[in-house]
Amino acid sequence: VTPALFPQAFQFAIDEQKREYEAIAANPEAPTFANTIEAMERAGQRLGRVEAMFGVHTDNLSTPEIQALDKEWSPRLTAASDEIVLDPRLFRRIEALYGSRASLGLDAKQMRLLERTYESYVRRGARLNDAQKAQLKAYNRELSSAFSDFNSRLLADEATYTLANAGEMKGVPQDVRDAAAALAKEKGSPPGTFAIRNTRSAVEPVLTF
Repeated sequence: VTPALFPQAFQFAIDEQKREYEAIAANPEAPTFANTIEAMERAGQRLGRVEAMFGVHTDNLSTPEIQALDKEWSPRLTAASDEIVLDPRLFRRIEALYGSRASLGLDAKQMRLLERTYESYVRRGARLNDAQKAQLKAYNRELSSAFSDFNSRLLADEATYTLANAGEMKGVPQDVRDAAAALAKEKGSPPGTFAIRNTRSAVEPVLTF
């Protein structure tokens, strides 16, 4: 998987998800657990896989190219999600099932899924009026952009390091010392120094020991 593949993958999966949910929302048949809740569980699975793969990159392998993709696509992914959650046709089907849930003959797992789905859509704004939904969409886009920017800044901070001498590293486990010495050498620091990267996994053993 390379960064260049993500734009096409995202767009294809977003378009596919939109068609899948549109088929549910526009279904002329009365809502049932099968044609609404079960159908929703199957919808958007490809997008979920693409987002999971992208998450590996943004959380572990992030590069300037990945960060640029995150900044571009986070608001688009948020907008795609909002379009589904705030679709009044889809929510009417969910709400109808929720209102008659006691008479649907559902088992415990199905009942739990229906209730969680309804509650999630309500919390995410499905019962707001049109003006409030528009405001919520704007907030969500702003938040997704802000989080992308925060993540980029966090990764930039984690790329920094602190130098220490042998005395300051006394008592630190040898494997941690070796890793810090290797990083110092990689960064061109003088022999006998240790570079402690600004991450929890690197800092915590030094503080502990």
